[in-house]
Amino acid sequence: MAEVIVFLIVGCIAIVSAALMLISQNAVHSALFLVLNFACVAFFFLTLGAPFIALVQIAVYAGAIMVLFLFVIMLLGAERMAPGPGPYRWLPRAAIALGLIFLITAGGALASGQINLQAAPPAMPQVRVLHAADAPPVDVYLNNQLIFDGVNFRDLTGYSSLPAGEYGVTVFPAGADPAAEAPAILGDLILADGDSTTLVALGGSGLYQITRLEDKPLPAADEQARVTLLNGLPEAGPVDLVDPGVPSLADDSRVMIANARFGEQVETLLLRESGPLTWEILPHTEGEAGTPAAPIATFRDLEFKRYTNNLLIVAAQTLANGQTRTVPLVITVPTQMPYGSPQQIGQVLFTQYLLPFQLVAVLLLVAMIGAITLTQRELAHERRPRRPIVRRPLVGPQAASALAANAPEERDVEALLEPDKPASD
Repeated sequence: MAEVIVFLIVGCIAIVSAALMLISQNAVHSALFLVLNFACVAFFFLTLGAPFIALVQIAVYAGAIMVLFLFVIMLLGAERMAPGPGPYRWLPRAAIALGLIFLITAGGALASGQINLQAAPPAMPQVRVLHAADAPPVDVYLNNQLIFDGVNFRDLTGYSSLPAGEYGVTVFPAGADPAAEAPAILGDLILADGDSTTLVALGGSGLYQITRLEDKPLPAADEQARVTLLNGLPEAGPVDLVDPGVPSLADDSRVMIANARFGEQVETLLLRESGPLTWEILPHTEGEAGTPAAPIATFRDLEFKRYTNNLLIVAAQTLANGQTRTVPLVITVPTQMPYGSPQQIGQVLFTQYLLPFQLVAVLLLVAMIGAITLTQRELAHERRPRRPIVRRPLVGPQAASALAANAPEERDVEALLEPDKPASD
């Protein structure tokens, strides 16, 4: 209840300040009322959980832009303009007419469009492939349709959008004929609207499988990084992800992720932004004491940034000489940013709304130039000096003829011709 009362109070202040900004006769007073309105809008952003936008509203709009407006007003002397109709008497009527047209149009669209009843269309499922199997380049088919071709070892493809439904996944060597050759990997996949899925090809020595990973976003208010371990070594058995910086093997804090089996559901952990780190993959010990086993693989120079998904994969690769080596793979992808954060604003602004943002900037520039031009012309009209009327006195023969026509006295003529000489009685 208290939030509603505060919202109503601040909303009334915002409406009243906007109205006073429009009807105020003094330009400086109008600018100050606009600053108050900006402060109310910043408060609304705070209540919506967007502190960064509220800070930008205060620092940029109520600060820098309004300082620029006041500078222009003071520079042109618009605060000293006399009240009353100016040379552009048609401008207020045109503004009122355009405002009414806009309100009627927007009101009709809101009333007939049923915006609140419209549901956003569901996003199509997205699928990508990571080749981490000990195999040559492969082609990936979904329901006998080629989706990704020529995927090399350690390659992560981009997302491909597909309709929701059930798919059969088949993987063939690159360039093979699906009708004449048996697939290397088989699997089933069910995709629902809004899913983002990574298919990881794992295995070696003829033992292959497809593992599905859900690319779930982090919670909106969580500024951590997600770390996922995937065991792609079928002969190694369960493995542990260990931090060698902890000296004691018996200390549970040394084991970051325990008992990761081949191709099974992986464990995840959330970490604060940190790095660089060095982690090792060791055989799972189940708490056995003794000499620590040699690491199977080592992840070096790991860096975890906020709002990222970090996939750690241990895969096997057969070299040209027939030997097999263990390859640690690190895949880092950004996840959904929290609402109102600088990252989320920048990502949305520069991917979806860059052109409208530029158009608004041009519109504001034109409005500023127009306001300066109109103010300058009105001030020039108010300050235009009046030309004084100077009457030249008649002297010499012209004065004598003028006085003679009016039959003046002789002494008056002489006094007019010689103004410095005192007139005689």
